Amino acid sequence: MKTPEDMQVLADEYFALCDEKEVPYTVPGVCDHLGFSCRQSLWDYSVRFTEYSDTIKRIRQRIERQRVEKMLTGKQNIIASIFDLKNNFGYVDKHEHEHAGNQPQITIVNQWTRPDTQSIDGQVIDDTPSISSNDTKCLPEVSRD
Repeated sequence: MKTPEDMQVLADEYFALCDEKEVPYTVPGVCDHLGFSCRQSLWDYSVRFTEYSDTIKRIRQRIERQRVEKMLTGKQNIIASIFDLKNNFGYVDKHEHEHAGNQPQITIVNQWTRPDTQSIDGQVIDDTPSISSNDTKCLPEVSRD
C-alpha cells in the first residue's frame, strides 16, 4: 500500500467479497486482506502513519456499523455482537452508582459507551492507541516514493 487511497481500495475489495459471499465483515478478515498480521497492527498503523488514520477509522466504522445493524435487526447473535463490540470497538458496560443524603440510594445506569465519546471533567478521553518501537515488527512496510 503506497497511499491511504490504495488501502481504501483493498478494504472496499474485502467488503465486496464479504457481501458477495454473504458473510459478515470482521476485523481479522480486513486485516488479513490488507496484509496485517494482527488487528492491533492495523490500529498501530494509524498512529505510526497518520496519513492512514482517517482511512482506518472509516474501515473500522464500516465494520462496526454492520455489526450494530445486524444485532439490532436480529440477524446476528446478540451475545456474539456484544462480545465483538467490546473487544474490537471499545464498547464497555458503564455502571454509575449515586448516593444521596442519609438514606443510601443507588441508581445504576447500564449503557454502552465508546472510549472516544467518554469524558472526564469535561475533557474527552482520547482512544488513540499508542505504540512502542517493539510493537512495529508486524506492521506492513510503507513505500515512500
